[in-house]
Amino acid sequence: TGDYHTVTNLEICRGGHAVNLGGVGSIVTNNEMHDLTGSGVFLNNGSHSLISGNLVTNTSYTQIYIVNGGSNWVHHNELHKTSLTILSNVTLTGVSDRSNIGLLGGTNNLVEHNNLSHAYHAFFDYFYETASEVRFNYGFSANHAASPDGTGLRLHHNIFNLDGVGSGISGQHNYDTNYSTGPD
Repeated sequence: TGDYHTVTNLEICRGGHAVNLGGVGSIVTNNEMHDLTGSGVFLNNGSHSLISGNLVTNTSYTQIYIVNGGSNWVHHNELHKTSLTILSNVTLTGVSDRSNIGLLGGTNNLVEHNNLSHAYHAFFDYFYETASEVRFNYGFSANHAASPDGTGLRLHHNIFNLDGVGSGISGQHNYDTNYSTGPD
């Protein structure tokens, strides 16, 4: 907890959540996080934070997860491979959706220019999110592209290549169809 944390230029591996923060003004940049039983970045009740330029691979939890946060900027991250098996000898059950990026109960978050692949669940998973925007991202191979669930969500100008294994975008509650009908 606390405000104005900076986590940069680290390699973090073989643990739970690599970075677990809350508060205002955190910066998480240029880290390599891999072989985790938790998230690469777990931001809980964080606002006005920056998550950029990170490489997150081989996790059993949603790789970047923003819970109850607002006005955060997530961009230019490389997120690859969420699964049930970590380090080829630890199999987990009952964990999160195992998406590349998750937004839960927040508002006005901006997620853009991320490169995502091999998500066990979805590239993007939202739940009770408000007025957040997901744009200009590329996703390859997932069981589901995105699940916008909330109000006033904008999902546009993304490229989702499901590699023949998944379904597209399924919206729940209210989302802005003016933005979600673009070239996704």
